[in-house]
Amino acid sequence: MTPPPRNLRLRRDADIRELFRSGRRLSVPPLTVVYRRTALEHPRYGVQVSRRTAKRAVTRNRIRRRVREAFRGPLAGWEGGLDLMVLAGAEAATLPWDELAARCRRLVEQITHRESQRSHPRSA
Repeated sequence: MTPPPRNLRLRRDADIRELFRSGRRLSVPPLTVVYRRTALEHPRYGVQVSRRTAKRAVTRNRIRRRVREAFRGPLAGWEGGLDLMVLAGAEAATLPWDELAARCRRLVEQITHRESQRSHPRSA
């Protein structure tokens, strides 16, 4: 597994703060996603795993790698800008790969559905 290219990583502190301040949340345990649309032409994403979730750095890093890889496929076809931060729980370390990937796909589908509703509001 190679890390995502730098332009796909959500890295700047100011961008992350703005995301948490104005982003919307979705959850499919053990994953919670904070996301918002951006003016960029591609999505950027990051994964956070707290020490409370996993005491050992080895476990936290394993969770980050698995979740990052699981989101790579569903976000590959994303059109337009999106900032996305994944808050991963401890279960992400032991969840079977197929199930973790399915939950990531489900989250991206829910974001797509919500954003399409926002851009095409129902007429009154």
